[in-house]
Amino acid sequence: MVSPLNIKLVEAKQATAIPDFSRDDLLSLALTDLSTLQLPLVSEQERQTIVLRYRRLAFLGDRLLDAILADYLFTTHPELTNQDLDAWRQDVTCRESLTRFAVQLGLPGFCSSWNDQTANRLKKSQVFMEKCSRL
Repeated sequence: MVSPLNIKLVEAKQATAIPDFSRDDLLSLALTDLSTLQLPLVSEQERQTIVLRYRRLAFLGDRLLDAILADYLFTTHPELTNQDLDAWRQDVTCRESLTRFAVQLGLPGFCSSWNDQTANRLKKSQVFMEKCSRL
C-alpha cells in the first residue's frame, strides 16, 4: 500500500518487525517528513492538522523512549550512577545514534520524503532521528 505522500506502510511494518501494527494512521504520521507537506497535494488545513498531530506524537514518542531506556539501563546496570545512566541515555538517544538506527532499519525508504532525487541527501541527513522516537 502506498499513501498519497508515498509512505510504504507494509514495508515499514516488516522492517520494524511489527507486521500486525494496528494503527496505520499513526505509523503513517510517524513516517511523514514535514517538508513533504509543502507539496501541492496537501491543503493548508490538512497540513496544519498533520503538523499538530505529528508534534504530539513526537512528544509521546520521546517520553516513551526515555522511559523504556531508563528502565532498561536501571535494571540491567545496577552499578551505574545516575550520572552514568544519564550519559548512556543521552548517547543512545542523540540525533546521530537515532539517525544511524533509522537508516539501518531502512526507514528512509518508507517515509514520505524518499525519492530517487533526494536519496543521497536523506541518507546523510538527520531527519530520521525523529522517526525512531515515534516508532
